[in-house]
Amino acid sequence: MSSKALAQTQDKALQLNLASTIYGTFAEIGAGQETANWFFRASGAAGTVAKTISAYDMTVSDTLYGPVKRYVSEERLKGMLDYEFTQLVNRLGPQRGKDTRFFAFCNTVKVKGYRDNGPWHGWIGVRFQLKPEAKPSDLIIHVRLNDPDHDRQMKDLGILGVNILHAVFFKRDRLEEFIESLVDNLDPRLVEIDVVRFEGHGFSMVDNRLFALQLVQSGLTPATLFLANGQVAQAADVLYKRPIVLMRGSFNPVCNLHLEVMAQVKKTFLSHINETQADRCMEICEISMNNLLRGDDVDHLEFLDRADSLKALGKNVLITKMARFDNLSGLLARYTREPIAIALSIGLLNELFKEKWTEDIPGGILESFGRTFQNKTRLYVSPWLNRKSGEFVTARTFRAPEQYVHLYQHFLANGLVVDVPSDCVGSVIEKIGSRKGEMLEMNPVGSRMKLEFLVPARGLFGYRNEFLTDTKGEGIMASVFDSYAPYKGDLSRRNTGSLIAFETGESITYGLFNAQERGALFIGPGVPVYAGMVVGVSPKQEDITVNVCKKKQLTNMRASGSDEALRLIPCRNLSLEQCLEFLADDELLEVTPKNLRIRKRILDHEKRMKALKGNK
Repeated sequence: MSSKALAQTQDKALQLNLASTIYGTFAEIGAGQETANWFFRASGAAGTVAKTISAYDMTVSDTLYGPVKRYVSEERLKGMLDYEFTQLVNRLGPQRGKDTRFFAFCNTVKVKGYRDNGPWHGWIGVRFQLKPEAKPSDLIIHVRLNDPDHDRQMKDLGILGVNILHAVFFKRDRLEEFIESLVDNLDPRLVEIDVVRFEGHGFSMVDNRLFALQLVQSGLTPATLFLANGQVAQAADVLYKRPIVLMRGSFNPVCNLHLEVMAQVKKTFLSHINETQADRCMEICEISMNNLLRGDDVDHLEFLDRADSLKALGKNVLITKMARFDNLSGLLARYTREPIAIALSIGLLNELFKEKWTEDIPGGILESFGRTFQNKTRLYVSPWLNRKSGEFVTARTFRAPEQYVHLYQHFLANGLVVDVPSDCVGSVIEKIGSRKGEMLEMNPVGSRMKLEFLVPARGLFGYRNEFLTDTKGEGIMASVFDSYAPYKGDLSRRNTGSLIAFETGESITYGLFNAQERGALFIGPGVPVYAGMVVGVSPKQEDITVNVCKKKQLTNMRASGSDEALRLIPCRNLSLEQCLEFLADDELLEVTPKNLRIRKRILDHEKRMKALKGNK
């Protein structure tokens, strides 16, 4: 540590010692009396220090501050602040309370010990008076110590303690200066502050989210977490042993689509984990710092608007300074070992394959994805409608860049990239899109989704039954004339063929029984047919000629089982609308008062085959 840094820290301690109205107690657990030591070395400590204490023995600590489950915790810190400040005011208040701003500086820290691999962290707090005899206020800070050297950790804690006390009394009215002064003469990479929170008298109007945002902006922490109740939380505590569903985005504004995707991703994710994990699952909306910039500065008011919108929807908000997914995944891995689902769109999935994100990574895209998929992290990809082409793109149909096609197939096959099912919504969007429909709106209505399309009238022929099938009978469909519009091109035709009657006559059960093996029938027994009439649909993309008038040959020979009753599959009765939808280019619809018949333009089988060959 440089002599300049030591001098600056000592100057801060001396300035506090010479401030005659500032007087208080130091209680430090876990790392010696490193903060109080600076005030003794600076001279004039009698003007600041009323008492110093280090209660290392657990029994002594519990006797003074009350029993707790974890000794390095905010709960223990607040117990220390309560005890030390109350004792200080009770003992010295009658003598010097009218001219003194009392304070209690406390910390409870875990530093590197014998065979200790971390993590090393601590809670630091100051309970102080803004003016003599005023009600107290609290500053609560959580710090992470990333340097594995024990002596360096002790020195860093001492300097940090002096910085905190100095900032509380001399810089608390200037947000950016206050936050950045906390790490004066420290390396922010080695001393990470992830929680700064003011509480109590004089700070009721302070929004602690601004302090947390400034921590990320100034590089003192990679991320900060706001709970749905608006409270700034310590991510390691809140996310400990919790499965996480996280969505990245700007959320400017928060759209219904965000909520729909988040709900669908969570539903899919919960189906992949056990019931105990599902009960502890936590939803998080992550906003990158880059999405809060207006020019070169962060727009704090816009940030609060977005945070308040998400808070009103009951969402937790994570603010980071990370553009890359592998860094985000690594951050979450510090907090939990449970499964993590990162929700993203097809557009973001495509971004992951761009080389600009891996230029500074020695292992390139392979190392980047390796980091992304660490600690049970998976990418849950929601479907997307390409408005230009009308194509409905899912994780399964997504086309990765040519050189990464096999890599992406590996991700899919091993469940690293998960296709989020779109339920019936995706099917409806895809089917209407193939009928030249254009989606105008998509809004949730309770537990349902309302979709509004502009679609050619001819595109709706025969769709109603298909719509009911796709929505499992629960869909509600209505249409109304909107306007005349330019021709949008030919509609995609069916990908099935027709079953065509070979001869004229009356359909026979025996002939129908043999024909039903080729596809679904439109007629039953005893129906008059003629050659060239369509009597069913074939699953293949080609027409098949069948003889539904064929009779069983009569002989004197009998065999066991040969004369059993023939069972026919119930036929499909098509409506007028379904008939119009079914028609192929070479077919016509015959409409009579009693019947609807589909037929080929050319009825004769041989002439039809010649015409077909001629067209080829």
